[in-house]
Amino acid sequence: MRSQLRLVFPFLVLSWLTNSCTTKVTAPFALQQSIAYHDPSTEWATFDDTLRIIATRPEGGFRHSTLHVDVARDIFSIRDSTRHHTVSYQWTPDSCHVKLNGSSDFTPRERDSLHLTCDRLHLLKDYYTFLYGLPMKLTDRGVNLIDTVATKTFKGKDYAVIEARFADNVGEDVWFIYLNPRSYRMEVYQFFDTDTNGQILPESGEYVLLDGEFFIGGMNIPETRSWYTNADDEFLGTDVLIR
Repeated sequence: MRSQLRLVFPFLVLSWLTNSCTTKVTAPFALQQSIAYHDPSTEWATFDDTLRIIATRPEGGFRHSTLHVDVARDIFSIRDSTRHHTVSYQWTPDSCHVKLNGSSDFTPRERDSLHLTCDRLHLLKDYYTFLYGLPMKLTDRGVNLIDTVATKTFKGKDYAVIEARFADNVGEDVWFIYLNPRSYRMEVYQFFDTDTNGQILPESGEYVLLDGEFFIGGMNIPETRSWYTNADDEFLGTDVLIR
């Protein structure tokens, strides 16, 4: 019996290793693993909290943003403060309010130059809830995941990469989410524009390096986002979550 085991055991180990190396990780599996890392108690669906962000830019500009996000009730507000002014937006499913320096009375020139419109508010709502709701937002209706997870090396590190495309009424960009292949923690976002045939324009778009961990509302989301252009690695700025 022992001699038979000596013959069989190496075969079983080799077979297991071969199967492990050739098994393809699917996007739904990788996404669920990433969600388990960032939102282990599935809190995003009922997230109701405030995020504070300091955005700095290479030329010296800065913006202090205070967001309140209530996912379940689809309520969103943001107050953006710079050296020159403060803009406040409030969104509910039934209303939209925009104020400049505490007043809803502003000139047409101010409205146009500072984008003080409900369309702008809707854009901000989609932008912030998508970025700060990742990877959970990839389960939304209209998000189409490419089934196979790619293995890519980016900036000298190996990643498992999810590719996400969107329904026509959701968005035209193609997004890549770079995951640590062991923990499935998000470490990079990258997006590209597409042409009229849906083909990626390689010189377009940006990538975002994620760093640190910020614990809020039972979730673990990236603390720092540093933005660069895909075309030439130009540094665009950094957004940092603060208490």
